[in-house]
Amino acid sequence: MPLQKTPSLSIDEVSQETHKFLERARAALLRTESVEELVRAYRSLFRRVVPLQGAAFLTYDAERKVHELRDIFPAELKPAVLKQIEEGIITWASSSGEVLASETALPAHEKSPGPVIFVPLSRNGFYGGIIELFPGSNRANLNAQQVLRLEILRTLFADQLHCLELERQKEELEQQIERIQNRLEHVDRLASLGELAGSIAHEINNPLTTILGRVQLLLLDRSIPEQARERLQKVEKQGIRVAELIKALLNFARQTPDLQQTEPVDVGDLIRETARLVRHSLEIEGIEFRLELAENLPELRVNPTHLQQILINLINNAAHAMEDGGTLTVRAHSRGNEVHIQVRDTGCGIRPEDLPHIFEPFYTTRLGSGGTGLGLAICRQIAQRYGGRFEVQSEVGKGTAFTVIFPVQPDHQNEE
Repeated sequence: MPLQKTPSLSIDEVSQETHKFLERARAALLRTESVEELVRAYRSLFRRVVPLQGAAFLTYDAERKVHELRDIFPAELKPAVLKQIEEGIITWASSSGEVLASETALPAHEKSPGPVIFVPLSRNGFYGGIIELFPGSNRANLNAQQVLRLEILRTLFADQLHCLELERQKEELEQQIERIQNRLEHVDRLASLGELAGSIAHEINNPLTTILGRVQLLLLDRSIPEQARERLQKVEKQGIRVAELIKALLNFARQTPDLQQTEPVDVGDLIRETARLVRHSLEIEGIEFRLELAENLPELRVNPTHLQQILINLINNAAHAMEDGGTLTVRAHSRGNEVHIQVRDTGCGIRPEDLPHIFEPFYTTRLGSGGTGLGLAICRQIAQRYGGRFEVQSEVGKGTAFTVIFPVQPDHQNEE
């Protein structure tokens, strides 16, 4: 495949007409704001220089390899261009850094679509791609004016492609900086939360310890009626839960690993127990509560308080979303080596712009109505500690479904 460099010209040979061509081409390219617009502009500009029966526009990646075939016409040329890439012809032509003309687009043993003109889009160490022009004649002879104009277009296209790439890199860096800034703000928030949580823990734990101590002393009294004993046991159980919730808040704020002992938990039993705690208050609010639990649910090795904390938080959020009543459904089933627990409501739904932020600390859509913006953040962190994750589906005006998914440890997966 004989490749020949086109003859070069000095700047003294640039005519007034060529100056006008340069200015028109520069103005056309400066209006392009993306690679796609640049690709759309190249055919009309190059047609002003040489007749085109076909053309191709290829861009490179950072390693100067063909990244994308941006445009090709007619489509029948695509096999030939792909063959050029495979044979290393594109790399060879690009390395010259100037316009090259060849009598054939492919080596002699290959069926060629005819002459080709290579226009490498490289300049000052930047290698952005290459444009191929197929003039359709028997020879790719170019006169001095055509050569000069092709070099002008090559330089302009290379510079504009370089500018667009620098702009893309700039936007990418700005996004990285924004992510870092957001992370730093998140860390600052957690630092403030750590101080706040320490104060809360101190203020709540002291009276809570007193309450639990007195309840436990009363439970030691054998003369207490059975009904009163059952109520005191409920108070004790919920007091212990509050103490562990405070600890979870502190763990979240400090980002420290949770040292609570885990145990095999019957998911169905724990959900039914939670349902007994919340059902009455939901019914008072005009909310119909439904349970849909699959049989033979695998056990999960978790801290039961953590799992109940997640459930109660999701149920409370669902209730808040249904101020005028509705239906709240808790479902649980296993799928493969996972347990899926879903809390679905028929409430107001979550706006699309809020969905990406709902698990962020301090983010709440219930300002002024008791929302702290910590509930879902804590729930997600608890789930992640056990290798779990959340999925959320929501539609404004129709409702929301939160699904927490936990992996099942092999030792605790029931035989079916």
